[in-house]
Amino acid sequence: MDEVVTPDGTLYDEPSYVLREDPRMVDRSLYQTVLQHIAQGHTTPTKIGARMERPATALEHPLRVLLESRIITKEEDVLYQRKISYHLSDPLLRFHHLVVQPRVHDAELGNAEAVWAAARDTVQSKILGPAFEEVCRRWTRVYGLERLGLDGGGEVGETTISCPECRKSHQIDVIMLGPGEQARSKSPAVSALGEAKYTAEPRGSADLHRLDHLRAVITAKRVPAEDAKLVIFARNGFTADLEAEARRRGDVVLVTLADLY
Repeated sequence: MDEVVTPDGTLYDEPSYVLREDPRMVDRSLYQTVLQHIAQGHTTPTKIGARMERPATALEHPLRVLLESRIITKEEDVLYQRKISYHLSDPLLRFHHLVVQPRVHDAELGNAEAVWAAARDTVQSKILGPAFEEVCRRWTRVYGLERLGLDGGGEVGETTISCPECRKSHQIDVIMLGPGEQARSKSPAVSALGEAKYTAEPRGSADLHRLDHLRAVITAKRVPAEDAKLVIFARNGFTADLEAEARRRGDVVLVTLADLY
């Protein structure tokens, strides 16, 4: 902890060093501000621009430089065109902008324990959570076919869908298209939908019911998903009722931390 939270730590100033290494980033405060907003969850050019009171077009150059430097990554929605989001590529950068920077006074005074205590929820939800989701997508892409009982699969990523019934949008952490299907094409078949939550509590039947609902919403939008496997990834296992329901059904797969690693 001291390595990243206290000024004498080896990694404390690493994020600033990364920006200093690229000669194109002359206005480092601009790039730091863009990274800060992305870390806070403002991940589209429009949202970043709104926070900075600039048009999204004014951010095209800094975003391109950050992408080329591999400091950020660009994620495209698997199902829908023009849904692009940006994310910090390294959890250390997220930690710096979400934990250290908001409490830089305590950090510079050497109060690492106070910084850490105030940031536990943030670390859980905005740093470890997204990292866990990415591990689950990678597992699905590389190792998941046999476990899911599928002969083949297509692109793996995430998607956000609108639900007319509840009048809000829902993020699906893991979605895998069918073999040969093109992402963002018209009505690509879906092979799997997954929920990945990095929580201390075991995951329960509510997670499965949510996936059931979202599969129905996608199918109603004329996207072939009625046969998609429903996958629940868990850090600390599953409740007995969820395990029992998974045994009764042939379309549910439960994946533990041991399975992932």
